[in-house]
Amino acid sequence: MKNLTLFKYKNKYITNFDFIRSLEKIKAYDCQILYLHSEINFGIPNPQLKKNQILDQLFMCIKKMGVKTLCVPTYTFSFCNKEIFNVKKTISKMGILSEYIRNQSKSLRSTDPLLSVCIYGKNKNLIKNISKNSIGKGSHFDKIHNSNNVKFIFFGPSVGSCFTYIHYIEKLLNAPYRYDREFDGTIINNNKKYKDKFKLFVRYNNIKTGNGSFIYEDIMFKKKISLRKKLGNGFLTSINKEDAFNSFIDLYKKKKNIFFRTNKKSFGSKYFKFGNVVTL
Repeated sequence: MKNLTLFKYKNKYITNFDFIRSLEKIKAYDCQILYLHSEINFGIPNPQLKKNQILDQLFMCIKKMGVKTLCVPTYTFSFCNKEIFNVKKTISKMGILSEYIRNQSKSLRSTDPLLSVCIYGKNKNLIKNISKNSIGKGSHFDKIHNSNNVKFIFFGPSVGSCFTYIHYIEKLLNAPYRYDREFDGTIINNNKKYKDKFKLFVRYNNIKTGNGSFIYEDIMFKKKISLRKKLGNGFLTSINKEDAFNSFIDLYKKKKNIFFRTNKKSFGSKYFKFGNVVTL
């Protein structure tokens, strides 16, 4: 593998070898299933390389970890936006690396029109026979939660900005500031076109996100539950599934109100209204 400069940040060059060393530093190799959130925010791309050449190098760095199963969010929220979900063609809204991996010949995408994921590697069962509840029982999150030796990797973004798994935990806890909302639409898969309905655990209309996810991120880092390595303008972070789950449960039980904001003085279901805005 040739040492290639991929990005430049503050007069410092970042190579593919830097990514490999950083992934090793956060022990990305030490699991059977790697759940990858990504945002390519490390610096200015090398102008001598095409976009796909950089993405290819980043993907090669991840594959160098030797993990048997890579699970990549390719969420689209298609039904939420009254759009048709084409399993093979609908573009991922989770960034260019997510979309690049989705287009790999060995990737298999789930049929969830809201929170689809791609599996690259061994365990394709994670997305087979999924339920019609994108976050609840029988979802890919449920299968991830009940699997052994799972790590979440944040390849660029902060944990607090995009850790969707915590909404699955909120669902297990029946978080009172969220509810199951059903969406319907059309799915196209292998030239078959059909109507379907899926549920998503969304916030009530008058509820805004608090800063709880970022407090949660800081707590895990300070307690050395998560491993984090700065690289250019971004970070690489890893968290074991069990540690992520237990840390969230502990924080939620102590300070549930940091995960939401409302202008109501009291907290109760009677203040919640169904709204048109759909957001995690």
